[in-house]
Amino acid sequence: MCVCVSECLCVCDTHCVWCSFSSALRLRPGCARCVFAKGLVWWQCQQASSAYSCFLQAAKMDPHNPEPFVFLGHYQRLVAKNLKRASKCYEKAVLLQPLHACAALCLSDALSSIGEEDRAFSICERMAAMAPTSAKEALVRMGLYWRKKSVYSEAIKCFQRALQRDANDK
Repeated sequence: MCVCVSECLCVCDTHCVWCSFSSALRLRPGCARCVFAKGLVWWQCQQASSAYSCFLQAAKMDPHNPEPFVFLGHYQRLVAKNLKRASKCYEKAVLLQPLHACAALCLSDALSSIGEEDRAFSICERMAAMAPTSAKEALVRMGLYWRKKSVYSEAIKCFQRALQRDANDK
């Protein structure tokens, strides 16, 4: 599951947070989760280059955790504006956790942006079939794919299926 920093991390006292991280990292210097969490705080504070360093370090410390790769992808996509590198980061996260909704959907978006729509479509197709929590978003992307290809009947089917997944959408 993608960590939504603005919802999961509310930093009210920055000094207190940094003291906690300093203590945790002193007690457990090899703790990849602590380094990743520090990166999340930097990300929330809009200190992208510091966050990037932490995410990179966390990925090296624990190369089996998809979360640092997701945020490395976010950095590459949003800050460095490098969609090829972003797609590689997201792809690594999906490789580690095939049903990671955030990584898969971000990978799909990055691939679409660099002209690899067929690969993006296949990722969305897999997510729609296997990950019920992200099926709506995957179906919308599939509908957009068909619309771009001017296959409107398939686009409508995908959009209708997406609406059916969310009973609150009217």
